[in-house]
Amino acid sequence: MPTGFVVGAFELIGVRDLDIVCQLRERYSRLVVGVLDDESVERMRNRPPLMPLDERVRLISHVRGVDQAIVYPAAATSLPRSSAVFAIEHEPIPPEVPSPVRLTPRCESSCAALQPEKVRADNQAVA
Repeated sequence: MPTGFVVGAFELIGVRDLDIVCQLRERYSRLVVGVLDDESVERMRNRPPLMPLDERVRLISHVRGVDQAIVYPAAATSLPRSSAVFAIEHEPIPPEVPSPVRLTPRCESSCAALQPEKVRADNQAVA
């Protein structure tokens, strides 16, 4: 049974994250999600995470298609050796992630905070 593994901060779950889960479920019969610990998120993004680690793990574990959510890198030793490792395109990943394959979301994020130029365009159109 092939296992896919994706690692990320998963601070706020959006359409992009759900799309990544769907893509991996199309390829693998089992999906494990590694949620970066607070220290890794702060080191990569130069700010603390938006949500506490336990909430991020619980949130992603409730997404349909996710078989297991683990804290990364602390629980990484529990991964099957045959796992294929993925990282989300344009997302920072810690150096300890072993040579991930970059996975590109098929859809854009609907989060306005990630698309400031779109918000400006929308506001100008309304004004």
